[in-house]
Amino acid sequence: MPFHPGNGVWSPDSRQFLFQSKASDTSVPNNSDIFVYNLEGGTITTVVESPFFDSDPVFSPDGKSIAYASDIDGNFEIYSRILATGETKRLTYNPGHESFPTYSPDGTQIIFNSDGEKENNDVYLMNVDGSNVRKITDAPGWDAAPPNSWSPDGTQLLVLSDRSGKENIYLMNIEPYAPRRIAANVESDQPLAPSYSPEGDRIAYQLPNEIRIFDINSQTDKLVMKTVAAANPKFSPDGSKILFPERIDENTEICSVNIDGSGFTNLTQSPSRDISPAYSPDGTRIAFSANRASGTSTYEIYVMNADGSEPRLVYGDRAMSVGPTWSPDGRSLVFANDREDGRVGNFELFSIDLDGGTEKRLTCRRYYDTDAAYSPDGSRIAFVSNADGNSEIYVMNSDGSGVLRLTRDTGNDVLPQWSPNAKKLIFTSDRTGRYVIYEMDL
Repeated sequence: MPFHPGNGVWSPDSRQFLFQSKASDTSVPNNSDIFVYNLEGGTITTVVESPFFDSDPVFSPDGKSIAYASDIDGNFEIYSRILATGETKRLTYNPGHESFPTYSPDGTQIIFNSDGEKENNDVYLMNVDGSNVRKITDAPGWDAAPPNSWSPDGTQLLVLSDRSGKENIYLMNIEPYAPRRIAANVESDQPLAPSYSPEGDRIAYQLPNEIRIFDINSQTDKLVMKTVAAANPKFSPDGSKILFPERIDENTEICSVNIDGSGFTNLTQSPSRDISPAYSPDGTRIAFSANRASGTSTYEIYVMNADGSEPRLVYGDRAMSVGPTWSPDGRSLVFANDREDGRVGNFELFSIDLDGGTEKRLTCRRYYDTDAAYSPDGSRIAFVSNADGNSEIYVMNSDGSGVLRLTRDTGNDVLPQWSPNAKKLIFTSDRTGRYVIYEMDL
């Protein structure tokens, strides 16, 4: 190379690399700028140029932006820059020395190193816009995350540390999205199945033989009704009703009730077992699973009007099809099915267009993938999988690509649901020994 690159990193497509080097303006002492070298043409392009020390550059996963450290504002802070426009944003505001930012594999978060506390270098994590900064190492001595330290699934980090008295490399488990417990007094020996109201200010959930609503703002909750076997209660799109399965005369039916506990209605009134109901986005239809056609061990997907009329089969084969969830446009459903590979209980996620067409398999993983939930904009699907050991929350693009593990705990994390603004997920977990409700920012 006809130059001396420092801290070089590859572009996502491996056609370029980003590096820092001495600035072309040699009149300013200790001046460093950031450049891109194109392997095909051998050309060098300046991407950050200033009379200050710009360093530690890294590409975002999509290659459209970079993050880097600079002392342009008098102290070394982390900045991001959109390559096409040059738009630059300062991300950190800390009296310490920030260095070596690295994007998470999904591009939503950045780790970096800082000695801003106790004059001791530690590793920090923040959202890609600079919000929600938190310290993730706090050992005696120093800790530092080197470039390219994220694991491909975004749940582990390589960390350099002298915590043992000499420098070593450590592998650190991380929950990048830091779930926090809400509804402090709510806990159970069974999954609580929380789901947001349309406004996002209340949560419907289940206790054994009860449906309840928790008010997030006032931190109070109330009983909606006593039940026999209610599970997974969900608000109607207008927030006026709760939809749930209930056992009536030894048979499970799809039912609804007003949020004040009045107006209980059996919607299906069928001799079959009807489970997993979900309102369509406009509230006019309900999707559910039932064993109406092929015996007690086979469940198929049905859609009916919101008043229970005109049920019709939309998907069925000789397997278990459960947990339908609507796309935001109301045109398709995602559900779990265990037919593939002849392995009963190995649930995978499928989507099907309600206007016709064949189903599309979205996941192909060992063990099971269930509890699908579309994001409000339809771009992503949250789901549960035990492919890595125990039940954890994952998210993927709506076409099945880009699977990312969100939780990492020895407990079971299940039943995720999106907030109306798509910025949060709520779920239930027994990581404390009993099931409680957690919320995480995305």
